[in-house]
Amino acid sequence: MTAGEAGQRRAGALLESLREAEPLLRSIARRLCRDAHDADDLVQDTFEHALRADADAAAARANPRGYLVVILKHLFIDRCRALARQPTAALGDDAQHVASPEPTAEPAWSRVSIADVRAALEEIDADYRRVYEMHVFEQRSYEDIALQLGIQRLTVGSRLTRARQRLRAVLCRKLGEEPAR
Repeated sequence: MTAGEAGQRRAGALLESLREAEPLLRSIARRLCRDAHDADDLVQDTFEHALRADADAAAARANPRGYLVVILKHLFIDRCRALARQPTAALGDDAQHVASPEPTAEPAWSRVSIADVRAALEEIDADYRRVYEMHVFEQRSYEDIALQLGIQRLTVGSRLTRARQRLRAVLCRKLGEEPAR
């Protein structure tokens, strides 16, 4: 078998993997993007990235669906980071304003103030609350928090995650919303 034939066989296998993984990728993309058009673009970009990448990649051969899901998630994260870096136009700017076809309801989270967050913090465990306050309000690093509290850095991350989960649950209860799963 020549190198060209081997390359064509690998490309054919990759295309077959793309076809098989497409429903899964679309499902994940729709959950991440919450918009069908953005999800379709993300899946398209995932396919393009996979086809441009080295078809000999060990991950692509061992678990093609998993490989494609990882690509999709990395592309989604890259998009989120790019959007976060874009400046937002103020209402007084000369930017064109496009009227939406239907008015959008103001999300309940937009009404939450720092005072609401601090009040909700009083309802979570002291260990979690202290780590959250040190990281969010005092702008301290994981290492700094770990040193001051005498715990491991990984424990700081775990407590911060749990604090956020519990804080979200408290705030959702106060706002009368269902917490996102």
